[in-house]
This record gives sequence, structure tokens and C-alpha cells, in this order.
Amino acid sequence: MKNATRLILLMLLTLCFLSTAQAKRKPKTATCAGGTPYRNCPACGKTTSKPHQQLNLLKNRDAAVTNPQKITVQEIRDPANDQVFTPTKKVWVTGFVATIDDGGKQETCNCKRIDLRAR
Repeated sequence: MKNATRLILLMLLTLCFLSTAQAKRKPKTATCAGGTPYRNCPACGKTTSKPHQQLNLLKNRDAAVTNPQKITVQEIRDPANDQVFTPTKKVWVTGFVATIDDGGKQETCNCKRIDLRAR
């Protein structure tokens, strides 16, 4: 009986130790598997920031959107809608480009490669 009690106590201590060790592990790093690589640039881009990697995965999607909500550029620019639009919201926007300025910050979702910039 004493041996059985000791064995059960040992098993409980082992389980407590394992669960504590697992809780202290670092969370898994974001993978680039959720997006679409483009010309040897991984889907999560070149950034090491986890939140930016997740945004880059969203930018590098290639699946067609189903049932997008039609909105206007004015709705996007309205400060009252700042909390309405999220990176995962599916929208359809029609707009027109008035002018283009080359330059600015290099985009991490495209590995900061100038040859992958939209023209």
C-alpha cells in the first residue's frame, strides 16, 4: 500500500512539473505558412516582429474573397470608422489614383525589395 501511495505521489509530482514546464515555454513563432510566398520572399516578409509578421501574412493572401462589403474611400477615411475596419475585414473599394510618388518606406511584406514594389 505504501508503494502504491508513493507511486501515485510521484506521478502527481511529475505531472505538476511537466505542466509547469510547458506553461513556461515560449509561444511558437509565427510561421510563414499562412500566406503566399512571392518571388522568394516568404509570406510573413522580412520583419521579426510577431504582430507585423501576422499583418504581412494577411497582406500576402492570394485566396479570393467571398461576399466582400462594398465601401467607399470616404468611409475608410472617416475617423468615426477607425474601429470598424480590421485587417481581416473583407471589403470591396473602388478608387482612382490621382498621383504617384515613388519612395517612402520599404515594405517588409515584400522583403524590402525594391524590385517587388507595385508600379
